[in-house]
Amino acid sequence: MENQTEKKKNKTPIILIIIVLAIIVIGVICVAFFSKSTENDKESNTRTSDEDRNTEDESDEDNEDKDKNHEDKTSDEPEYITFGTYEQDGDLDNGPEPIEWVVLASDENGTLLVSRYILDCQSYNGFTKEVTWETCSLRTWLNEDFYNTAFTPDEQAKINTTTVINADNSYYGTSGGNDTEDKIFCLSIDEVLKYYSFNTYDEEEGYGHSQQLITPVTQYAKDQGIAYLEIKEDGDYKWLKDEGYTEECIGIEAGLWWLRSPSSDNTGANEVNNYGATGPAEARNNVGYKGGVRPAMYITQ
Repeated sequence: MENQTEKKKNKTPIILIIIVLAIIVIGVICVAFFSKSTENDKESNTRTSDEDRNTEDESDEDNEDKDKNHEDKTSDEPEYITFGTYEQDGDLDNGPEPIEWVVLASDENGTLLVSRYILDCQSYNGFTKEVTWETCSLRTWLNEDFYNTAFTPDEQAKINTTTVINADNSYYGTSGGNDTEDKIFCLSIDEVLKYYSFNTYDEEEGYGHSQQLITPVTQYAKDQGIAYLEIKEDGDYKWLKDEGYTEECIGIEAGLWWLRSPSSDNTGANEVNNYGATGPAEARNNVGYKGGVRPAMYITQ
């Protein structure tokens, strides 16, 4: 009996050692598993954080691009030159004033200019009927009366004869008529869309707003009967700022002015309205209406 008891006693420490070793092994395995799981969680969190950061960076870049595009539409500084003279202050006794021109572009035709102000008030055609730029009375007035009044022979020699493209209306399909050879002309809707930035423009609607197109009228144009309005802070500016316009337009006595392009039919022509809004689908006036004139031309400098 004593030998059996001693054998049992001898086995007890061995069993305890085995149990302790098993616990240690299990503990090591658990610690290793937990550590691996923690590392995976850290990697996942780091990856998610990086992805979120990248998304935020891309979003910031998109917003910067949008801001830049918006700035481009409102901060362009035009270049002006003086060329020719025309009555503008309404005082006939002091003679005509120098004409300021906005430089729009330079190409193989020369330097493209358009008057900074609305200089006169004329109908697109003497009376209402179907006309195109080729046949309207405004074209004749610009290339005869205005041309001979505003420029000396030396200045006339610098004005280039230009092949004027008279495209059909892109929204309605109205015929633009034949192309013409002109010294002086009105801008087309395509040229306005090309050379001016728009704060808003809807391609499907064929219409948009551009602060750059808001044009002051001269006193002489007022005397000739042009319709104009003053943009007031507590008036029209309330909705114009929603279109992205800045306070610089406040106080401008703005008039509407003719484009040479046809409108929904050939008894009407496109125009830019008092708020700088235009497009092939809208801003139409009857050709017999007396609207503002901003002459355009190519010159050799």
